[in-house]
Amino acid sequence: MFVQIPVTTEVIEKNADLQPKGKVEENRIIIELDTRQRDYHQLFQLKRNVKINWHNERTFEVQELSAFSWPLVYRITTADGYYLSSNYSRDLQNICYVVKRNESYRCGTI
Repeated sequence: MFVQIPVTTEVIEKNADLQPKGKVEENRIIIELDTRQRDYHQLFQLKRNVKINWHNERTFEVQELSAFSWPLVYRITTADGYYLSSNYSRDLQNICYVVKRNESYRCGTI
């Protein structure tokens, strides 16, 4: 049996470009967000042929406080991304800020 439950939150709406996926695990609703899915080529104004590489992948869970009958948990996968610039140096971008009040992303250089 397959049941769909429409769930929307401010976090899901502000990060819709991450193509959130939902499932039920251990009586919790899990919303999976993968920050590597964001269009960083557009965000950093990179040409489409620039390859973004990922390292230091990590996943963590954040439980939302809500009146929903089941616990709502965001499972966020993130990584440090880099690309080779035109002079073949490694430009590192710390792409790990997914959920921030009033913003859907925040990027900083490390």
